[in-house]
Amino acid sequence: MASLSFVDILSDSWRLSLRRRQLWIGGAILALPILAQTYYLTDAPSQSSELISYITTHFREVSHFLIITFVCSLIGKSLLILLLHRATSKKVTSSISRRTLRQAIVRGFLIELSLLLFILLVGCVLALPLLMALMSLGTIPPVLHWLSLVVILPISLVVFILREFIFFYFLLTPGIRFKSALEASVALFQRNTSLSVQFFLFFLWGALLFTFSLNLVMLGIVALSHALLPSMADTSMLVGSFVALAFYEIVRQTVWFQFFQKLATPQDPLETTLPTILKKEIPEISGV
Repeated sequence: MASLSFVDILSDSWRLSLRRRQLWIGGAILALPILAQTYYLTDAPSQSSELISYITTHFREVSHFLIITFVCSLIGKSLLILLLHRATSKKVTSSISRRTLRQAIVRGFLIELSLLLFILLVGCVLALPLLMALMSLGTIPPVLHWLSLVVILPISLVVFILREFIFFYFLLTPGIRFKSALEASVALFQRNTSLSVQFFLFFLWGALLFTFSLNLVMLGIVALSHALLPSMADTSMLVGSFVALAFYEIVRQTVWFQFFQKLATPQDPLETTLPTILKKEIPEISGV
């Protein structure tokens, strides 16, 4: 397919994020666990030995915290994808029903669970040579560290991209099974491998730039708050961080949604070599 303009996708996503107020619901839900994790980690010990001891001592609290943040993130991502689909659909649709949202959350959980099992499997395979070297040599050679890193980086990149594609296919295509969504996502990635990797690097650069800009803005807010309203400095930073993170999550998800739509919708409607699921636009979810 013809090359895409990543800048146009970003600008369209930016405008859509500002224009559609309902997207802020999903963005706010996604921002909550990120903000909670940030403040929670500031209280955790920095040393590895102390951190392990802290987790062991507070295992129940840590487990509950991780479960709550995971569920919150899953709900936020699922809802935001449904809201994006509704906002960009050419047809007039009703509000998202509880049944549709519940089904999307269950499907999202299945995606996350499957990817977690895959990551654990890959981790075990990569850990075997390291453990064998540690048992036989008493240490892990640096070359094995570098080889593991060389293997982990491309796998992480592919998993990240496929995760986004699977979420869009599985949540927005009525009646599709997880296996079919996975196969369609893999086929889409194989057809656009170079473009997907380039877009990921573009997205990564944008995310780093946003993070840097956010830190500068937060420093400015803190400085002004301390100068004008010292008692409100912490509150101002908390509110500012929440709004910025919510907007970032909206733009981030919108960017990948727009990119996915460009890839999954063929430019040539007469093309017959594509899988059936790629020959048409994503249909509406019943009840959305």
